[in-house]
Amino acid sequence: MTSPLEPAASPPDEGELLGSLRSSPVLGSLDEPILRDMCAGLTCGALAPGKVLFEEGEAADALYFVLDGELEAYRTTGDGELVLSRMGAGTTVGEIQILTGGKRTASVRAATTATLACLARDDVYQLARSHSGLIESIAGVIRERLRRDQLVRILPQLFGSSDEETLREVEGVIQWVHLLRGEQLLCAGDKGTCVYINVSGRLRAVVEEEGQAPRVLNDIEAGELVGEMAVFTGSDHSYHVYALRDTELARIGYEEFEGLVQRHPRFLRAITAMLIQRLEQQTDAQRGDPTIQNVVVLPLAPDVPISRFTEDLAEALGSKGTTLRISSKLLDERMEMEGAAQLPKDSPHGIRIHALMEQIEAGNQFVVYQADAEDSAWTKRCLARADQVLLLGLASGDPAPGPLEQALLAESEATAAPCSLVLLHPDGSQQPSGTQRWLDGRRLDLHHHVRMDTAGDYARIARFLSGTAIGLALSGGGARGMAHIGVIAALLEAGVPIDFVGGTSAGGAMAMQMAMGLDKAGMKDANYTYLNKYKPFRAYNVPIVSLMASRRMTEMLHAIYGTVRIEDLWLNAFAVSCSLSDGKSIVHRTGEVWRAVRASTSLPGILAPFVHEGRLLVDGGVVDNLPGKIMRDLCGGPVILVDVSPEDEFAVGEDQLPTSGQILWSWMAPHKDSLQVPTMGDVIVRTSTMSSLQGRAEAEKLAILHLAPPIEQFGMLEFSSFDTIVEAGYTYAKQAVADWAERDEYIAR
Repeated sequence: MTSPLEPAASPPDEGELLGSLRSSPVLGSLDEPILRDMCAGLTCGALAPGKVLFEEGEAADALYFVLDGELEAYRTTGDGELVLSRMGAGTTVGEIQILTGGKRTASVRAATTATLACLARDDVYQLARSHSGLIESIAGVIRERLRRDQLVRILPQLFGSSDEETLREVEGVIQWVHLLRGEQLLCAGDKGTCVYINVSGRLRAVVEEEGQAPRVLNDIEAGELVGEMAVFTGSDHSYHVYALRDTELARIGYEEFEGLVQRHPRFLRAITAMLIQRLEQQTDAQRGDPTIQNVVVLPLAPDVPISRFTEDLAEALGSKGTTLRISSKLLDERMEMEGAAQLPKDSPHGIRIHALMEQIEAGNQFVVYQADAEDSAWTKRCLARADQVLLLGLASGDPAPGPLEQALLAESEATAAPCSLVLLHPDGSQQPSGTQRWLDGRRLDLHHHVRMDTAGDYARIARFLSGTAIGLALSGGGARGMAHIGVIAALLEAGVPIDFVGGTSAGGAMAMQMAMGLDKAGMKDANYTYLNKYKPFRAYNVPIVSLMASRRMTEMLHAIYGTVRIEDLWLNAFAVSCSLSDGKSIVHRTGEVWRAVRASTSLPGILAPFVHEGRLLVDGGVVDNLPGKIMRDLCGGPVILVDVSPEDEFAVGEDQLPTSGQILWSWMAPHKDSLQVPTMGDVIVRTSTMSSLQGRAEAEKLAILHLAPPIEQFGMLEFSSFDTIVEAGYTYAKQAVADWAERDEYIAR
């Protein structure tokens, strides 16, 4: 260890050192044997005013104790130097990094001539192992310095700067509040008397009404305010607020808050921006999903290869931002203390573990916590910090939820961490099966199938976790829907990753085929072959319920999709239908694929409604022909829209609609121009999708890419132009995607 200290002019002897330690407000409570052991390892020296003891980012190699004089901790920011704290006689310096094994998070220099005692890092560890009271004595100091570090990080977004005067002013008016995961901060109906700054952790604002599931308003992340609306308006709180994970808050009383607002106009602007953002989150379809930082991977059985999975996941997440994987073994290694991860939360070393986790999270955009398969102390620590839980199981394993999962399911829906299920497969040689057994009895946002030999599957999970998963939403459009085949091929050829696919009517049918793994040739072959074999739109019927009989359509769908189920597809997928009982959209995400497609393509008047669980379902285009919003809500990331049902100029160039005879004669007479009028099928399809036109405009606002192949010349039931429509979609999309790639960097991400 190279010490920056100069020899002291009159170094203290052992008795004087012992006396200084006894009188220290930090170490004075230690037992005499600890103090004597500490004295034996101390070396003393002096530091001249302005001389740096250590700098931010350096490896921590010693713990210092101020005998006299004063030091100051500072950090270089965009506004210059910010003094974080001053440390006088009796205080310790550099204890957080020494006890956690991290790098210095701030620089320290002498404010005056100072005399210091130095204890080497290895000696500190030896003392900590021998005397747990050492950790207890400085736990309070560590906790306060962690809070200050976290407060300093968020001051710029609230006050526009992080200068020393602002820091001292804020510190002078706050009271610290610590919440454990699941604890309540605010209760609807209570009077608003103070404002909280969320310094670290995550909160959730929830509306709870009797007999209804909790309705989430928004999540409140570090740097945001809580309770400010009630204080501004003088009203009661209108929602409950819970801690989603262990959270530190700075409480500011009403008068103190009012003073800060008056003295710092930038603070008021930040508050206004937060209020506007929250209103938009509650009403705007483009609201952002909560930021995920801490991903907890929970193995559902002891034989799950969790280390391999978390290593590959962390590598994939690394392309999205700095990522660190941490397991109980890795934490023990960083702490240089075997069994540290399994110590109970109230252990004297608990503050060391907490400080290390705080440092890890502060230095990384993503942290992958590898939990144990049992209900251990480490697993509890992981879950207490979870933003997202991945339940990891072998697809061939037992799907029944175990005791640990049962405890998760018992948590309040309002405060439970979002859960997704990941099922591991050795490779892609066999189609997944039996997934529904895993979904039953679990409260899940999504489920994913991962082929352990396929890097792209880990990349797909990483995109979901980072909010960059791409959803592909395909519109209905009858025969024009065959253009989706060409568009999908062009997207994949351009390297655009598709993580979630869904659609309405013909779009739903193509979405399912893509999720099954069919490529352009496979989709063309399946649709062309079976459309020509079964000719479902030529099966004319006595027009009581529909123009066409449904038997041929059902047989064709059986031939294409077999008994495959939606939840067993490699990609998450959905198809949209409409319930005639209440006029609402039905989003099919589980069940046999053919049933979902049959319901989604049941054009009213053309095909008979599909009976499903006692309800009559018809074509989803009745309510949502371009399901971009559904895709955004399910996928949580950017959406690509493909609209093959453009707004035709639905008009006739005559004073009145020609008679049937006139239309037929214009078609047959070689010397006359054919009258361009919509057919009965066109009128039915157009009428069926009228109510979803407004939804299409909303969907278009969500899209990062909106593709609309130029296929207006093809009729909605013109399946005879199959090949031409497919190639029109491909040619158009190939150029459109290339143009998009030039102006948008998203593909590279």
